[in-house]
Amino acid sequence: ICRIRPLLRIPQLNKGITVLKIKPPGIVILTFVSIITVGTLLLLLPRATAPGKETMFMDALFTATSATCVTGLVVLNTGSHFSLLGQLIILSLIQVGGLGLMTFTSFFVLTLGKEFGVKDRTLLRDILNYRSIGRIGSLIVSILIITFTIEIVGAIFLYIQFLPYNGGGLSSAYSAIFHSISAFCNAGFSLYSDSFMKYRNNLGINLTMSSLIILGGLGFIVIVNLLHWAYGYFTHKKESLSLQSK
Repeated sequence: ICRIRPLLRIPQLNKGITVLKIKPPGIVILTFVSIITVGTLLLLLPRATAPGKETMFMDALFTATSATCVTGLVVLNTGSHFSLLGQLIILSLIQVGGLGLMTFTSFFVLTLGKEFGVKDRTLLRDILNYRSIGRIGSLIVSILIITFTIEIVGAIFLYIQFLPYNGGGLSSAYSAIFHSISAFCNAGFSLYSDSFMKYRNNLGINLTMSSLIILGGLGFIVIVNLLHWAYGYFTHKKESLSLQSK
């Protein structure tokens, strides 16, 4: 974060933030609405739709909202209706929604150099269910690292399992990455019209997808707490499990 912060300290940007005086709760709401709005507009781009297809405004809005809120509800076939660009837009919305708007917003608030007051930090701690106010910044970095690590490992396992069905190459790699992120974020989006029905008898794929879904469902705070507990156990340092982890 320290390395990113100087790059983002643009005078005009900081001046705008100061004038607006937007507090963290307001930034969360603004971020939520902004992400869905931008996602909707991007999905309406002609290049985001497959040749011969057309995306209506309500369909784009529904898809962007569903992806950001990781509800898994779709009104259009993700794999056939949207182009590669459109699918990447949806995947980006899923990733942001999976990380959590609070985490996403907090990260950019910190990188922009906007300081949290004691009241705001306490509120953020309660929302994130994390004990230490001073470690909120390091927690967010840990969340990003853990998320991408799990998703990469999941994608590798899926890619290996996809080889007998789709062969190797970029297509299988892309499919593995997309479904790994979708599974870990509990988004429910799939590039296949029949979802994963053709893989229902493949134990490896089912175990990988199930593991990603379970890990994503546990939540970042639990995963971080379990990692700290395991590290403390093997290094003989006391680290208690939180009530949520238990």
